[in-house]
Amino acid sequence: MLSSSISIIMPVYNQNRYIADAIQSVINQTYAEWELIIVDDGSTDSTADIITQFDDPRIRYIYQTNQGPSKARNTGIVTSSGQYITFLDADDLFHPHKIEKQYAHLENDRDIGLSYTAHIEIDEKGLPLNLFRAPPRINLKSLVLGFPLGINNILLRRKWFEHVGGFDESIKVSEDRDFYIRLTYADCQFERLDEYLVYRRLKSNRFINEIQLKVDEMVHVLESAFSNPLCPVEVLSLRNQAFCNLYLAWAYLAAIQDEIDLANEYFNKTYAIKSTSNSNQAEQYINFLVHASIRNGGDHEARIRKMFVSLPLEIGLMKKKCTWAIARGYFIRGLRDIMWDRNENGRGNFTHAAALGAHIDKTLIKIMTTQLIDYESEYGPEDTQDFLQRLSPYLIEIGGYRILRWLKGSYSVNQAFEHYKNDKFKKAITNMLQAIICNPFYLTNRGVIVVLIRSFIRSNFGSNSSKNN
Repeated sequence: MLSSSISIIMPVYNQNRYIADAIQSVINQTYAEWELIIVDDGSTDSTADIITQFDDPRIRYIYQTNQGPSKARNTGIVTSSGQYITFLDADDLFHPHKIEKQYAHLENDRDIGLSYTAHIEIDEKGLPLNLFRAPPRINLKSLVLGFPLGINNILLRRKWFEHVGGFDESIKVSEDRDFYIRLTYADCQFERLDEYLVYRRLKSNRFINEIQLKVDEMVHVLESAFSNPLCPVEVLSLRNQAFCNLYLAWAYLAAIQDEIDLANEYFNKTYAIKSTSNSNQAEQYINFLVHASIRNGGDHEARIRKMFVSLPLEIGLMKKKCTWAIARGYFIRGLRDIMWDRNENGRGNFTHAAALGAHIDKTLIKIMTTQLIDYESEYGPEDTQDFLQRLSPYLIEIGGYRILRWLKGSYSVNQAFEHYKNDKFKKAITNMLQAIICNPFYLTNRGVIVVLIRSFIRSNFGSNSSKNN
């Protein structure tokens, strides 16, 4: 085995459809000093035959009886030799620059223990579905509230695995979340490398076995996090919200698999933790469930109808929102189709959304703004303006020119804040003025005015080191 500074651990179980592409994405890396350790966790298909077709001395194959992903990852780590460790699931892909850029990220800042990237979600055929950017900093608070970080996105210094003891092999699901939580308690610093360097594959027909067992394990992970003596008071205060998020997510998954009793049980637990008696909270729940229904492609309408059948009778406000939720799902699907140049599909989805009375509100404006900003971070301002131009006729048809101006203003003001944060004051001024032209309401926003004035002062009287290009 050649010496390497990066160890890539790939656990695999019956992935003969995708594993060749996953391995090739490692071979295509621009950084060459890596080792790929593939741990076959008892596959019964042709996975092993496909792996052995790759003749590269940097690839090592290990077979073990089926023991789960935690054991497979630990086996790979123990066998590895790199000073940095990352992971690649056998149905996902690395961008060619993934290792090179994350290696430089950690080499340039010794205080960072774990580097993580943004990723693009793809379907079974490899077609893009969505852009996902985790928060710039991940901490214990973000980890107890959800899953902001995929296992393929990370590059970690080896010493941190040795410090916390690797993955808990008693946990079959959420083992990565448990691992990250233990890292935060050990004071490992997480930092985002703001580039899309991983492709995560989502399957529209995925079936999840033993939901109740998996939920029980996830409850155990959260209980361990909250019962740690080092848990800060501000994180303890999030306990109810964390369990509410957990039960809501799994209620949806049980519902779409027709496990109605289990779905109803988890919806009831959500309701018991945090009453959905007010309309704002009910809409927050439904927005979450709409997102879940469209995330991995497929028929979101059928999923939403199944979900609403499982809702507890007490949540009357939510039950009245079924058509509203379906319409919103068509709208967001249309948005994403236009983003990825699937214009015919987009047109059809927007037509369905309009026929069902889709309404563009503050939440949808926020979703669209985030998509535009994320898209620009990957593809640049010119392509983003093209995306917005292709999207505009549908926004006007559903909500009128007011909605288009609202979105453009929201997009511009968010760009302005980002430019201001990065000391690009002239760009901040331009974007703020564009936002105000689109939506004069921003003139009453104190934060907007403060940033505009400060950008003007620093642009004209600040140091020459300001980044004004």
